Amino acid sequence: MKRVSVNSVDEGTRARLKHQTLLQEFLQLQKEFVSRKKKLQTVNQRRETLLAEVRFLRQRYSYLSTIKSRQPELEQDSVQLQNPYLQSKTVKPKNFSINEAGERRPSSLPGSRGKGWEKSS
Repeated sequence: MKRVSVNSVDEGTRARLKHQTLLQEFLQLQKEFVSRKKKLQTVNQRRETLLAEVRFLRQRYSYLSTIKSRQPELEQDSVQLQNPYLQSKTVKPKNFSINEAGERRPSSLPGSRGKGWEKSS
């Protein structure tokens, strides 16, 4: 009968030892899982950040390229406005009818200090 009791004690210790080793393996696997999950989250966050940066840079590039393509037009317009010869060509000449010409007052001469043609004595 001693053998029966010794076998039951051996089986109990074996079961405890097996349980303890399985528990240690489980805890080790759980730590590895948690560390890999954190690493995956950081990699995904970095990926999202890089994708957002690429998206921003593409939008910025397209915006700057449209501005650059419009730049010669804007420079040409500003040159035309600065040059009085080109400015006079861009402004439509005024077309006065005969009635309007009679009603207009003559402009003052540069030396007359705003008095106009009224008195010349």
